[in-house]
Amino acid sequence: MNLETKVFLKKKFHEYYRNSRIKAPREIEKREFGIGTLESKIKIRHKSFKSEEELNLYLRREAPFYISYSSAYYEFPENQP
Repeated sequence: MNLETKVFLKKKFHEYYRNSRIKAPREIEKREFGIGTLESKIKIRHKSFKSEEELNLYLRREAPFYISYSSAYYEFPENQP
């Protein structure tokens, strides 16, 4: 993918997250999140958020191309292997 396309997509993802409120899963503080970019589907693992507000602030700031969360609940999700 060329640089112009990547810049365009990043801009569109920023617009989307800026104009949308993403509903957090139940018990978000016990979930492990995976975050991805165009280069790597899961670039960051073991990310956790304390609240829906914290999740949405992160999404607006970083505008990831992929985000997923665990179906399991963890006491310390940021410490998962």
